Amino acid sequence: SNCAGFITPPALSTPSISETLHVDLENTVDRITSTLALTVDDSTLLYVGYTDRMDTSIHFVGRYHITSTSTNLQLGDQTVVAETTSAVRHLQWVEGMEYIYVATEEEVFRIPLEQCSTFEDCDSCAGDSNPLCGWCTVESKCSRSSECTNSSQPMRWVQETAECIASVVDPATFVLDNPQNITVTVTPGLPPPLDGESYECYFATDSGESFFTDAVEIV
Repeated sequence: SNCAGFITPPALSTPSISETLHVDLENTVDRITSTLALTVDDSTLLYVGYTDRMDTSIHFVGRYHITSTSTNLQLGDQTVVAETTSAVRHLQWVEGMEYIYVATEEEVFRIPLEQCSTFEDCDSCAGDSNPLCGWCTVESKCSRSSECTNSSQPMRWVQETAECIASVVDPATFVLDNPQNITVTVTPGLPPPLDGESYECYFATDSGESFFTDAVEIV
């Protein structure tokens, strides 16, 4: 059977787009029991409570990311954020809260909006489906944009794995007592230094010693 719904999300950043979004969930959801749309950190999310089409004793809460183009709104892939044994009857969120509250026929529980801090590297962080999470390159952590210093500056807060920084050192090994130039190739590049910032190289030895040296030239 076809399953579609009309969702009115919060105010979107593109006024020319209709605020009413037609969501066709025919291939994903058989029985929608509740919906919730909200905007957090400039991202619009749609939460849907539904019953499994193959086993009606299993119920889920799915999250979708709604994005806008110049002509329409698009619904991203679904991420299941909760599974229950009774139908999801109500989804509730109040601006400023860090959780979605879920009421089923048997219980009430909450789902965190994000769990960015559980990701320990850029690839897993940027590869996550939650649009609230990004890799804070200078601080080497997965976080919300608001928790990353200067996140609006280029390459400071990234959400694509292609933007994750990788480095190659040439030569790969060297003797500390023998001064030489070392080339560190960084792709796709480093965040441009802001006023008062500079880059330096950090080296650690097998014996546990470490030292710093200024970056002589950044190309």
